Amino acid sequence: MGDSRTTVAYGQFSTLSNEWLGIDYARKIDTMLMGWQKPKENIKKGIIAEFISQIARVDKKRVLEVSAFYNDLESSIKTVAKSVKERGKAIYVVGNRTVKNIKFPTDQFIAEKFEENGFKHLLTYERALSNKSMPRRNSPTNEKGKTVNTMLSEYIVVCEK
Repeated sequence: MGDSRTTVAYGQFSTLSNEWLGIDYARKIDTMLMGWQKPKENIKKGIIAEFISQIARVDKKRVLEVSAFYNDLESSIKTVAKSVKERGKAIYVVGNRTVKNIKFPTDQFIAEKFEENGFKHLLTYERALSNKSMPRRNSPTNEKGKTVNTMLSEYIVVCEK
């Protein structure tokens, strides 16, 4: 979902500069990103639960990776929510990722989790990614002719405490 095993290898690309900055754990950054701590069970409640159960029927290993990402995202939102002052805003920019041909409403998940932490969801703005450097379609199964859209939009989720 946002982990470097399946998307951008943030740790790999930042290792040299982080070592120059004296960060001792520069080579371990990838293992500290969202989704690296595998849960013992899948998410079973909230907006994302049905999408998780759909993947569970198809791929037992991948569903744990996806659950791990959403668990970590929820934990991050709880931490951010505690630091925002009354009437302050939290603004997240996110892409809704497709896993195993199932599109995950990450924008709705973020709004839901902020509301559970005392925020009001004000709006979600969808913006087309018109100048993408990545292809608009890919073949996640590597089967010739079977292509799907990549992320074509980003969602800007605005919540107020």
